Amino acid sequence: RNAKLGLSGGSWLSRCCRSISSNSPPPFFFDTMSANDEANCALLLPSRTVLSGETFASVQDIRPEDLYRRLDAKRDDTKAEALRAVIRGMVNGQPQTRMLMPVIKGCLNSTDHVIKKLLIIFWETVTKKGDDGKLLPEFILVCNALRNDLQHPNEYIRGATLRLLTKIDDPEII
Repeated sequence: RNAKLGLSGGSWLSRCCRSISSNSPPPFFFDTMSANDEANCALLLPSRTVLSGETFASVQDIRPEDLYRRLDAKRDDTKAEALRAVIRGMVNGQPQTRMLMPVIKGCLNSTDHVIKKLLIIFWETVTKKGDDGKLLPEFILVCNALRNDLQHPNEYIRGATLRLLTKIDDPEII
């Protein structure tokens, strides 16, 4: 399921494991994970970043201008690569608040299911409030897109969007 997203694999880093068997140590202590432990992980990300054939040791090596350009590209696979890199940066603790508007402009209206799945991960991990504690104004556009996804003809997109909304605890978004 996550192989098409480029988010799974045997030697991949685990961000969040929901339930791991109690008789084994957490999987992030090893280079590889068992198939059972990997199946219980919410998000698996590779340790290297690959954008258009170039391999970067970390997301910090990628210039924001390259990500902006890739997010505005016409090809969906290029957008998906850039969105993966942005998510990977957020998960690694790098603030990606400047990427919110390029992601909204470039990916929000996409009909590609891979981008839709990546957007759901992005909405779950992105900072939704500003320094003053109020909802960022860009999230009005996101709220409208989430509403449209709840009315989407594909039941997977409706279900994934509903699952995302159950994880968001901000009443302004809901």
